[in-house]
Amino acid sequence: MAAESSVAAIRAAVEAVLPSTVSGPGAAELGVERHVVEQIEVTFPGMLDLLEIMLNAYASDVAAGSVFEDLSIEDRQQVLRLMSMEESQDIVEIVDAILVFTYGGVYSEWTGYDRATGRLDPPASWDEVGYPGPSRGHPVYRTDA
Repeated sequence: MAAESSVAAIRAAVEAVLPSTVSGPGAAELGVERHVVEQIEVTFPGMLDLLEIMLNAYASDVAAGSVFEDLSIEDRQQVLRLMSMEESQDIVEIVDAILVFTYGGVYSEWTGYDRATGRLDPPASWDEVGYPGPSRGHPVYRTDA
């Protein structure tokens, strides 16, 4: 199980990646940090605490003595930009993972899926991008139709 401070750092990161807007909630309001934490734990076991340490280290580059989650959204975005421009491929891949898993959590079925009942309600993000949802196929495209 991830430490609370690591989850808080990931929540601050997903909020920086996809903040709320006047048209709707952002990744943090949707609880997407849970998805990101789960995926990072599976993909990079034991990495969450190190990720928090790295985010805080880069936060100090943006505002001396700062903790990542205490920075403004704009400053957190700057931290992620700095990390993504590093020469170390490992650091770049960690930022890529945060981005991919955040976007995946918001734009996939993750926010509309009720794990307790197995019910899938179309997430609001699908309407925003004009995605009609899963399809069992389109007969007009079948060669046997």
